[in-house]
Amino acid sequence: MSNRDNLFGGDGGRGDGDGGRERGGGDGGIGRDRGPGHGGDGRDPAGDSRNRAAFRIGIDLGGTKMEGVLMAASGEIAHRRRVATPAAYDDILRALSDLTARLRREAGDDGRDAGVGMSMPGTATRAGLIKNSNTVCLNGRPFPADVRRALDCEVRFANDADCLALSESTDGAAAGSGTVFAVILGTGVGGGIAVNARVVTGPNRIRGEWGHAPLPWPSAREYPGPRCYCGRRGCMETFVSGTGMENDYERATGRRITARDIAAAAEGAGAGADGDGGEGAAGAGADDGGDGGAAGTGADDGVAGAGGEVGNAAGNSAGVARAGRGAGNSMAPAGTATAAEGITVAADVDVAEAVAARRRYAHRLARGLAMMVNILDPDVIVLGGGMSNMIFLYRQLPALMRPWIFGGEFHTPIRQAAHGDSSGVRGAAWLADMPAPDD
Repeated sequence: MSNRDNLFGGDGGRGDGDGGRERGGGDGGIGRDRGPGHGGDGRDPAGDSRNRAAFRIGIDLGGTKMEGVLMAASGEIAHRRRVATPAAYDDILRALSDLTARLRREAGDDGRDAGVGMSMPGTATRAGLIKNSNTVCLNGRPFPADVRRALDCEVRFANDADCLALSESTDGAAAGSGTVFAVILGTGVGGGIAVNARVVTGPNRIRGEWGHAPLPWPSAREYPGPRCYCGRRGCMETFVSGTGMENDYERATGRRITARDIAAAAEGAGAGADGDGGEGAAGAGADDGGDGGAAGTGADDGVAGAGGEVGNAAGNSAGVARAGRGAGNSMAPAGTATAAEGITVAADVDVAEAVAARRRYAHRLARGLAMMVNILDPDVIVLGGGMSNMIFLYRQLPALMRPWIFGGEFHTPIRQAAHGDSSGVRGAAWLADMPAPDD
């Protein structure tokens, strides 16, 4: 996980955090975390071109936690361990070394040759120095070289969004697709691109980083936009991250509440009104300082169902928990007031303002994604991170995006990350046996 990870709680399918094996796999032996499309026959879903070592090691380095997995060639997770990320640079290196050693010991003889891949915040320059990391002690340091020295082995590196794209294009929501644009919508915003289940990078190592592109087609009320930590104003991250939604609500009301509470209040305000747990047609007109008057969009809540089935959201009608991932990912927080059946809302939320904030969020996200479709025209868009748990997005984004897409034609499926919070670490494991980039 990283600065851009899940805002709204842990993955109900993850391990118990004590270093034990995964539970509840249902395969008769130790519990296994299976990706979609696996028949349990040991086949490598990535194809024959990769090293068929018995195991791969994946590590996801986040700002507060680091997670390591031991993944079989079939994509099954045999062992998972999470530890706190230390604050000091040298302590991070020691913790990574200890985590990797423990995973190798868990694999026994089969772990000695396991390749290692790492998902991390930020990226390395051509000189091998880290930039753009919110784990600030990494910036300017030769982290890849130091990690390889500490682990005494080759390590493949990619940023968190690239690992999401790799994971989901290998055996997740975009398996079998050509070009995949994967988006992290969490406390921050990131993007990664995979082509034929391979991460693609550019000479500046920032390919896909749409989070620091400006919000396209801003209205007068949106321009120049909030100041971003990168030093600019109006970046996509300042609008469509969870923090961005919280800031937007605070600007409108003078009060700050969590993105979880905003989403739950908006969902509860009109649960069932549009037949799928959304807001019905509340709030006709433009998005309250959002879409700049795009013809045909109107209120985002008036377009439910347009564009047909997208992703894996169909049939989720009472709340926003993604099917199969447990209550831990429900947006509904523990609260004191219930707006509608199955939707629990904190008592101090201004529901009308929450509805308006969610509407603005959807319009802004739609414009940002439309910009990427105009540039990249991906085969699939995958959404990950906590904000991706707002299921109404998968119903409404296609119609909201279409007016902003050159030519007005839009057929790209938008899907939620199949592996949820585990996608980053799984992508890191798949990365382990890939050809080394020049990092």
